[in-house]
Amino acid sequence: MLGRIYECGGFEDIKSGKYHPILKKNNEKALTCYEIAAEQENELALNFLGAYAYNVQKKEEDAVKYFRRAAASGTCPRALNNLALCFENGVGSCQ
Repeated sequence: MLGRIYECGGFEDIKSGKYHPILKKNNEKALTCYEIAAEQENELALNFLGAYAYNVQKKEEDAVKYFRRAAASGTCPRALNNLALCFENGVGSCQ
């Protein structure tokens, strides 16, 4: 995902575990890429936006909305975990 590459400045080869830096980190471009992907209901992008809302923007209710959308497909375990952590910390509800 392009957003992840901008966020990290490169990518990791899954087979070799080797990291390949290819560009300068740019969180603003990463956020834009994640927002575009989230418009298409990309679970990883939605989960990232939830984490960003929760940890950076301190918008906990927005974070819950992103995590719910990401978790809806059932294919993003990280989003399910993040949503559960929000509930555990009293943010949002299971309803």
